[in-house]
Amino acid sequence: KSFTPKEDWQKTCFECFQKTRAGGRGRPASNVGEGREPKFNVYLKQLKESGYFDPAGNLRPELRVQDADMVAYVLAQAGVTSGQLRRFFTMARSLEQRLGGSRDFASIVPDIASLQPFVAVIIGRAQNETQRMQLAALRDFIDVNAELARQSEKAFRKGFLPHFESVIAYFPLYKPK
Repeated sequence: KSFTPKEDWQKTCFECFQKTRAGGRGRPASNVGEGREPKFNVYLKQLKESGYFDPAGNLRPELRVQDADMVAYVLAQAGVTSGQLRRFFTMARSLEQRLGGSRDFASIVPDIASLQPFVAVIIGRAQNETQRMQLAALRDFIDVNAELARQSEKAFRKGFLPHFESVIAYFPLYKPK
């Protein structure tokens, strides 16, 4: 059947899009890869398996450069706004400041986890199903990183925050104001 996209990122008609959805609950499967780089799915998988640090305990450099660049590109293509991304980063930085005062990491773990429901709010407010599917990239990014950041104070301070900071830095390259 003939399909003429109205936007550059549209790859399929609405009916075909509906067929590619998985899970039946409105959230596309993260491995569908529709409209995103296959590298993004590899990045998510590797991050889940390896975490932020190399065997010596240092932050993996690709999280500051190549992965951050690629994530920024995928999020920009997914329709994420700089305001949305900065809101999450600001929340993370405020948690870091709270941690600096109390030194009780366990007290902020629930707040790190709260980043995940906030993504659901953004996706729920999207005007149509196509936008919701595109914003799943933001959800996948936040979900994986929030899970890893909850593991330890080092993972939060020395892994999650520098990685997220680099994503924020690359983002305007792909979505200038």
